[in-house]
Amino acid sequence: MLQIWKEIQKKLDEWLRKLNDRIESEDVTRFGVRFLEMIRNILEWMKEKVDAKVESYEKEEPIRPEKSRTFRETRREDLPFFKMG
Repeated sequence: MLQIWKEIQKKLDEWLRKLNDRIESEDVTRFGVRFLEMIRNILEWMKEKVDAKVESYEKEEPIRPEKSRTFRETRREDLPFFKMG
């Protein structure tokens, strides 16, 4: 799961970089710049959420498989069907 979040993180970084380059170019109109800035704000918000998710997964201890036991101790209590008394 951590690998998926890291791939999403890389893709968001790439999109933000391309978006910033496009905003800084001179061939975009004022209206276009406003629209691209709104998209950039949304992507930055998403990036914050993804970064937090990646950090939480990295802080967790890895799940270790439980050692299989060949013999397990079981206790069984015989319950009488009919109580005699």
